[in-house]
Amino acid sequence: SAGAGKILVRIKDEGTGIPKAMIPHLFERFNRTGSTKRKGTGLGLAISKKILELHKGGIRHVPTDKGALFEFWL
Repeated sequence: SAGAGKILVRIKDEGTGIPKAMIPHLFERFNRTGSTKRKGTGLGLAISKKILELHKGGIRHVPTDKGALFEFWL
């Protein structure tokens, strides 16, 4: 987690949020929220997590009432 000497960044949107069943799988490759209308490969969060970990940082999803909130740190 973010600690001394780290920078913490929070990114939040006000969209429809992430289905609870998908949350445990957010950082898996090729994972998508299940909507066929959305484009994408399902690689973005998996790649982001790997890059951050290689730089001794991390990323996590933070539960919210509306939208989605992610935190990452370096």
